[in-house]
Amino acid sequence: MKNRIVDYIVDNFVDYTNVERKFIVAAVSVPYTTTVDGKEVVDKTKRTLSLGFAICNPSDEFDENLGLKIAVSRAENKDNKLTLIANTTGLINTPMVKALLEQEATYFKNNPESRINGYNEAKRKYEKVIANKQKYDALVASLSDEEKAIIEKYKALGDEFAKLNDESQKKLEYLEYLSFITDEMD
Repeated sequence: MKNRIVDYIVDNFVDYTNVERKFIVAAVSVPYTTTVDGKEVVDKTKRTLSLGFAICNPSDEFDENLGLKIAVSRAENKDNKLTLIANTTGLINTPMVKALLEQEATYFKNNPESRINGYNEAKRKYEKVIANKQKYDALVASLSDEEKAIIEKYKALGDEFAKLNDESQKKLEYLEYLSFITDEMD
């Protein structure tokens, strides 16, 4: 598109697992377009500015070029809700765009759930796992050396213990069945 201007910043935030993750906020400025009588009309006295985010998954290697393409694509999405329209020329300028990018990056760093779907739910689950592990560790710490040794023996058995337990359970059920039949015969 003619007179399309793209600016962006790369930044990072620390997620709830204490992992530093990079992200890109892109700003795309274009002349304002509207539809009049079924025809697209460009109003060069107005501009739109749209923002898009790309957040690197913690399991991926950060690629600035790919991240920029994703952020720009999201900024240009027609359903983008992060869009400003300026009715006066010169209002959307480089200092204003830079300030807006910085402001949005800061907001995101403090509120990652605003751009990452399911972030708060994943955080809640993670915190529950951590709390349970802390309870387990506290419980283990309170055990005697003899109790700890027994637990370690069971852990060392692993699948072997599960098989023994299954076999023991089957034998117990069989003995209960035999006991039931014997009681019925009496």
